Amino acid sequence: MNRIRFSKFMSLVVVMFTMFGLSAHANSDYFSKMTAKSVGEGKVYVSYKNQADAPEYAAESSAESGADNQQSAPTHTYYLYAQPTGEAEFLGWFDNEGCTGDAVSTETLFKATIKATADSPASKVYYAKFTGRIFMCSKNHVYMNVGDEAAANDGMKVEGVTPTYISSNEAVATVDAEGNITPVAAGSAKITVSAQDFEDITYVVTVIDNSKVGITQIGNGDFEDWSSITGSNHAPANWNSFETAEGSLASFSSAQQVQMVEDNRPGSNGLYCADIWSRSVLGVVAQGNLTTGCINAGAATASAKGNYNYSKTSDSKKSETLSKIPTAIRFWAKFVPAAANAQHPNAHMEAVVHDNCNYITYSDPSYESDEEKTHVIAKARYDFPTTNGEWVEITAPFEKTCNAANGQFHIIVNLATNADPGQGQAGDHLYVDDIELLYDTEYDEAPVVMTDAKYATFCAPFDVNVPYGMKAYTVQGVNEDTSLDMADVKDVIPANTPVVLSGDGAKSFTAYGIAVPATTEAGMLTGVYSDTEAPVGSYVLQNIDGVVGMYQVAEGEQPTVKANHAYLTVQTYKAKAFYFSKEDADEATGINLTPALSESKEVIYNMAGQQVKKAQNGIYVINGKKVLK
Repeated sequence: MNRIRFSKFMSLVVVMFTMFGLSAHANSDYFSKMTAKSVGEGKVYVSYKNQADAPEYAAESSAESGADNQQSAPTHTYYLYAQPTGEAEFLGWFDNEGCTGDAVSTETLFKATIKATADSPASKVYYAKFTGRIFMCSKNHVYMNVGDEAAANDGMKVEGVTPTYISSNEAVATVDAEGNITPVAAGSAKITVSAQDFEDITYVVTVIDNSKVGITQIGNGDFEDWSSITGSNHAPANWNSFETAEGSLASFSSAQQVQMVEDNRPGSNGLYCADIWSRSVLGVVAQGNLTTGCINAGAATASAKGNYNYSKTSDSKKSETLSKIPTAIRFWAKFVPAAANAQHPNAHMEAVVHDNCNYITYSDPSYESDEEKTHVIAKARYDFPTTNGEWVEITAPFEKTCNAANGQFHIIVNLATNADPGQGQAGDHLYVDDIELLYDTEYDEAPVVMTDAKYATFCAPFDVNVPYGMKAYTVQGVNEDTSLDMADVKDVIPANTPVVLSGDGAKSFTAYGIAVPATTEAGMLTGVYSDTEAPVGSYVLQNIDGVVGMYQVAEGEQPTVKANHAYLTVQTYKAKAFYFSKEDADEATGINLTPALSESKEVIYNMAGQQVKKAQNGIYVINGKKVLK
């Protein structure tokens, strides 16, 4: 019985023979190349010689080769042979795909002839029909999503046999007696189809779990989905390498340095991993580089600033979104250097959670500007030497930066065959499998909201870096001119420390950290962690008639202080408002604090701007200076 493997034959016709037309050459010779494809229970042969003992001695034609012949004679005869195998019976040659109607004339039961002349080149399709059993498959890989309906058993051609179906991993996909596939969980499984007297047919089903992609996990972190590979891009789905690089030197760096390998880590639900390798270009090592972002090739020297990976947030295929901050990243790796490398022994993994920007990961951290650093929310890095040919599990914690995030979270993951750009050796291989983000810690949130008034109060139960473009101050007291005495907070706002923020315009951020609740007072400010009604007599941030200040809260007019904001408490002063600078105070009172014309005579104004003879209890402007009586 002939055993036909599914991977060799993609057509569902029974037997087909194709003959291409003759074409004249300058020397008047005639050339014809014939190909034959066979499925089912027989074989097809082609020859330009009439073999008396055919088909046993005829030249067999493979799927892509045939009998080549050059003849000077204007007429030539070609012979087609069909050989049944096993229990099959040859029914004849036909000129239609369905093999219906009458068979074409044949010289013998198994042979047909076709003649071609220089004036009438032949080009015709013949079909050979056999009886017997058919067992074949036109698919080699099926992709499904978790939650899909069971996939119909298409692609299988079965006649005269009763097949059985087995899944190699029912935790990933199950298959019923009819061959219908039901996805269960992310991973890959082999479906084996068996029938008596036939070689087994095997194809792969890959199940993709998109429910967490862009939310809490990295898309295709298990490297099972390779459905998007083409001749010019061999990277797994959702990942990028040099073939999709951008930049001024992208065309020079474009080359395949990643591939799918059936070598998964122990205990995996899948079948495949990513194999990343380095190569030599004119004696310079181009390390393997795989990223969820985009590679920018902009410099001839590997370690130069113009070569980097970055999140291209406008392109979902070159950036990755997250909904929250992970605690750690876990992955499996097998690092196989081409040779020992004492000076540059390590492969590299780096993962950076950042806010809504096209964040760049440079080879040299010194290239990163102060502003670029403020976009980093958390970072994990792990460099590791050879694993001696074994798979190892690696967990790298994320280190929080205390930066506040501007909008959507993104994560960029970079994998490289060497931690030092341009180092290593050609032929270094880094195998990676099953990347997973861990969330052992839930981070608390503290929003930062600043209107175009350019001031805001803020308090968080964890350390927060002073947001880029802002300044932070604690309030230590009030001055006689009703301005606030503020102390600059350098770099980091300590946990549970209420502050005043100032900036150059409206901005909005959210800070993240692990809460350490405590007394939320510093100087004269009191922070709150839930919406709180401001106490009577306290002062809250307001913008009245274009003047920003801390205005006193009156009975029955108690505004709400939002969570993670603060109010001011002054025990002894009775002023209606306090301001952030002398200029603000001048604008609010309408008093021009110019020096008195005569130093010997006191010129006194009350806070309403009215000149009075004597200062009593309260704040007065005396000779251009505010004085508390």
